[in-house]
Parts: sequence; C-alpha cells; structure tokens
Amino acid sequence: MKIAVLAYGSRGDVQPVLAIADALKARGHAVRMTVNVSSARWAAASGLALVPMLPDVEGFWKSRGGRELLASGKQMKFFSEVAQLERDHNDDLTRGCVEACEGAELIISTLGTAYRTHTLVEATGALALCLATMPTLPTGAFASYLTPVRNFGVAALNRWSWDLQHSVYWLGQKTLFNDMRRTLGLAEWTSRPNLEGYAVLGMFSEHLVARAPDAPPTYLQVGMPTLSADLRRRLGEGELPEGLDAWLTAGPPPVFFGFGSMPVLDPGALMRDLEHLCRQLSIRALVGAGWSEIAADQLPDSIFLAESFDHDRVLPRCMVAVHHGGVGTTHSALRAGLPTLICSLCVDQPFWGYRVSELGVGRTLPYQRLNRERLAAALQELLRPDVRERARQLGRALGSDNATERAADTIERFIDAGGVLDAGRR
Repeated sequence: MKIAVLAYGSRGDVQPVLAIADALKARGHAVRMTVNVSSARWAAASGLALVPMLPDVEGFWKSRGGRELLASGKQMKFFSEVAQLERDHNDDLTRGCVEACEGAELIISTLGTAYRTHTLVEATGALALCLATMPTLPTGAFASYLTPVRNFGVAALNRWSWDLQHSVYWLGQKTLFNDMRRTLGLAEWTSRPNLEGYAVLGMFSEHLVARAPDAPPTYLQVGMPTLSADLRRRLGEGELPEGLDAWLTAGPPPVFFGFGSMPVLDPGALMRDLEHLCRQLSIRALVGAGWSEIAADQLPDSIFLAESFDHDRVLPRCMVAVHHGGVGTTHSALRAGLPTLICSLCVDQPFWGYRVSELGVGRTLPYQRLNRERLAAALQELLRPDVRERARQLGRALGSDNATERAADTIERFIDAGGVLDAGRR
C-alpha cells in the first residue's frame, strides 16, 4: 500500500508518528511522511521518504518571544501567534501535504492535518485515518482540555465543551482550509465538515485514559508508540550522553527534571533552586535541558545536565519525574513507574496533569505557579510509599501496551477491511 503520513508539529508531535511510519515501512508499505522543517534533519536519519514543510512551529516555541508568551500563561495569545504562522505559510503547508499524498492509497493524518487530509481524500479517493495524541472526539466523560474545568460533572456540558472547541478551531482556520480546496479545484466548505465519524486511533494508553463509554466504534486506542531500538540507533540516539551512565550508577536514583519544553527565562535562578532542593531533600537531580539554555558550568555532583537522552533507557533508573506534561514524556515517565509532577503550560498538558492526579500517581500545577516551596512540597508527597506503589503498578500496565505494533496491526486491518475501523472487532 502507498501510504502518506501527514505529521505536523514539534518533535514531540512527530516522534510517535515516525515510529508508526517506520513500522509500516518495515512491513513492506511505501511510506512518505511530512515533517515540519525543524524536525527534518533528525527524521531524515530514519531512512523514511520525507517532505519537509513550513511553518517552523518548534522554532517559535523555542524563540524568546514564544517562551515569554508561554511563561505569561496567555494561552489565547500564544495560539493566535501559532495560527498566524500557519496563515503566513499556508501555501507551503498545502504544497507539502499535496506532494506527500501523490499516488497515496491511504492518507494518515494527525490532529493538525485532519481537515487538510479530508480535502485530499475528496480530491484523490484515498482512504483516511487519523492518529490523535490527545482526546479529540466529543464525549460526556470529561471536558475539553481547553476549558479551565476538567470535568463539569454533567455529560451534556462536557460534550458541549468539545463541540465549542471544534467550532472555535474551525472558525479560526476555515479560510486556510478553503484556500487549499480552491487550489485543488474543490468547492469551498460553507460549514464545518463532520470529521468525528472518520476512523481515529488514539495514541495514548487506556490505562491512563479509559476509552470513553460514548466513543464511536470507529475510534480505537492503541497506546503511546515508542521508537524501536533499531530506529533509535538510526536516528543517532543509540548511546547515552557521555558520563550519564556512570553518574547514575554512582549514587541513588535521581529525580528527573524534564525542562525540555518549559519556558525557562532565568536558567541561573533555576539551577540555584535545584541545588537548594537537592540539599534540602537529600536527592540528586537529572536535568533534561532540551530547548532551555541552561549552562553546565560548575554544577555540584548532585546534578547532571543533559540536552536529551533516551527516556525509555534512563527514566527507569530515576525515582520521580517533574516535567511539562507533554503526552510523550508523560507516558515515558509513567511507563517507568515514576510518580510524576506535571507543571503544565497549555493545550493538553493540564489534561494529563489531571489524569495523573486522578490516578493517584502524581500531582499537577500550572507552570506559572511553580516555585521552590511548591516543588519541595510536591516532591515530598510523591516520595510517599503509597504513591510510589501506585506508580509502579501503572508502569507495569503501560509496559504491556506494545503500542507501535498494535497501531501497525490496526492500520493493516483497516486497509484489509477497505477503510473500516471497528473497535468491536479488535
């Protein structure tokens, strides 16, 4: 089967999609995949056929202006800026999606490309399936992650919040989608198309978020896909950063601080707080710097700083995780059995914080409220034996998901069934 995979977003958005695309290629399918320009060089090492495209969403997240917006907590302003990026580069976004889909018999979208995919399906007659790294279908089980309330306690209100979310997104982006439709010679959409009836694979674990009782049969959850050892080697990530293995071996399990996507505006103050915390709680700290410009000069032995590393290899050697609540990092930390503090910024991150809190395996607070005292109090709570035991049990359950192969199996069944996904037949 000739398959187009329309990935979109930062590396955290692209990585689980890349894992599935690579698994499909290994099964003999011809796969072509879009990536935003910021991920193109990294993803190209996989050997997959890639179509880089603008906008550089990750570049905006990493920029000083983007980080200041995130740190301010002004989500709507931040989303407005990201939407403007798409407007500025809509022609290239359309070009990339059209190029990737040439000759495709199946188009796999992500949430950021779902409307574009269904325009391409209309133009080509290909099958369509969506990979979703966060809940997206209206449900009465919980509220939209863009509301300040996680659950209104009334199914109708919860469903209304999802309908509102989709309507707001549609109104903000319909001009871009109709520009694409005109490019392809299709009539403009005059109202929001109903995408909820199409096939969707939820790329998050049922052990973390149970499948909603009112989910349609065309929706199935497979868990969070992970990179195979071979794919990680091809991507140049087969080895740990120099000195990390020895540091981990030399002392007790550390607390993992994943500041990769957090808007750290004063790295010096952050490191001083961590040094104080290590002394106060007699712990060690493994700091994943990621995008943050944190200097490694004159660190005490209790702190190890690394730009990035394989979470699946390293996190099982830690005892607690503190991070922003991205879906991939959340699954990695919980799969490692770690009690988790989520310091959320935006989009789905508050929702994952809500879930770890509801499951009794962690705590959550907005990033804007994070300070030395709250961090110390949260860590002391997460180190309690009952919390650690619940986290270990959840980790064992998540470890059994085998999500990458489950996703590839499901996609092949979808193909064999002529574009039918039925949760009752899994």
